[in-house]
Amino acid sequence: MLETKLSRRSFFKVTAATAGAALLANSAAACAPLLDEVDGGEDREVGVQVTHSTCRACGKMECANLITVQNGRVTNIQGDDTGYASRGNLCVKGRSAMQALYHPDRVRYAARRTNPKGEDPGWVRITHDEGIKLIAEGFNAAISKYGPHTLKCTHGTGRITTYATEAYPTFVIQTANTGSPAGILCKGPRLSAAALICFPGAHWCNLVDGQRVFIQWGTNQEVSNYDNGCRTTVDEQVRAETSICVGPRLQNLGKEADIWLDLRPGTDDAIALGLLRECVIGMPEKGMRSYDETFVKKWTNAPFLYSREIEASGWTWSEWGDPEGKMEMGSYPTKIRTRLVKESDLVEGGSVRKFAVWNALANEGAGGISFFDSEACLWDGETEHSFPTEDQWEWHQGTMDKLKGLAGGILVPYGKDRLPEGIDPMLDGEYDITLKDGTKVKAKPVWEFFKEHLEPWTPEFTEEITWVAADKIVEAAHAFCKEPI
Repeated sequence: MLETKLSRRSFFKVTAATAGAALLANSAAACAPLLDEVDGGEDREVGVQVTHSTCRACGKMECANLITVQNGRVTNIQGDDTGYASRGNLCVKGRSAMQALYHPDRVRYAARRTNPKGEDPGWVRITHDEGIKLIAEGFNAAISKYGPHTLKCTHGTGRITTYATEAYPTFVIQTANTGSPAGILCKGPRLSAAALICFPGAHWCNLVDGQRVFIQWGTNQEVSNYDNGCRTTVDEQVRAETSICVGPRLQNLGKEADIWLDLRPGTDDAIALGLLRECVIGMPEKGMRSYDETFVKKWTNAPFLYSREIEASGWTWSEWGDPEGKMEMGSYPTKIRTRLVKESDLVEGGSVRKFAVWNALANEGAGGISFFDSEACLWDGETEHSFPTEDQWEWHQGTMDKLKGLAGGILVPYGKDRLPEGIDPMLDGEYDITLKDGTKVKAKPVWEFFKEHLEPWTPEFTEEITWVAADKIVEAAHAFCKEPI
């Protein structure tokens, strides 16, 4: 059992941070500068103010909105055209937020029950400080009697406003019990399904930077997917050069798709392997570039060396300060053991978090081992993270112009400059390496094993499993491969 004492000061810190985030995200007056001009210009009524804010109706995208306030009262909520992701779209939940804001039965003040359960509560209004003190005393009493794991921290789904209510109290109290309705009903099942093949799983599609090829896979996201604002999904499909729909039945957007991959139910993995095989192996054989090689080298584990001849080793990813790991807020103890070649396999006292690659530029171009430090996210020779150069900023601004001038985050530029000088990890080949005990073994990049796994999934074999015509599979893969090598 963990020895935990939650002080009133610690509890105040947690609740203050959480409440502050909620207030900043939900208060139009607090979270954004006033607009000097809105539709109507000089004809605006005196006392009317419009602010940039974000929606908290579902907490998935924090869609940008405009809040009209007249004499201290919200009178209108509408989508904000400058929103980087939502692009001026706002669903009915966001537009009707005033109903919750001004509902006569909403909770407005802290209150304390004065009568036992089963009777009229006899609520008495108290200050927030008094309420926080009572909660902290109750927490400490429960922890003292039963230990920290008697408490469970839950939350709703707000990327900005509610995750802190789970992460920080869980961390301070040191309870393993945490969760949310989202983890059970919506995001959780989607994440878990994706985690079967990719942890933690990129389980929804990024539409912010525009899609040349739009894929809708077994969902009606223009109707029920809140992550991308529904309307944004429709707009993106229309703008895309090629639209692909994957599913045994014809979804709404599928009726307008360029390619419908009408697979046999239950064969989604097979069609995915067939498409990947055609992109990674088939298209290059036809002289077409099918993937961004530099992206694969920098942002995936594809270049990491793997050897079947070494013993699996690793570390424990732990939230509670396991001797093998570091304290990681918001994570859970996970034993990681792998035959990926690490510095600890090659050098006495080496790190288990530094992964080996075969660097074509090492040893004056003769090739050799270099490492990627997964803990610091730095390659050999790097001491700090690089920021966009002037040229990259120009590229970024040009991209923003293509997105109708929408303002927002930084998009990673494409090009060789994404890899640091002196680093060019190989994706192919087999290499002789020497372990720290002098043993010589063979190792290959993960990408080689990936291709071996894909090799059997030709369009013809995939057709047998999925019932999707081989030429359709080739056509869909070809949509991604417009650029000749």
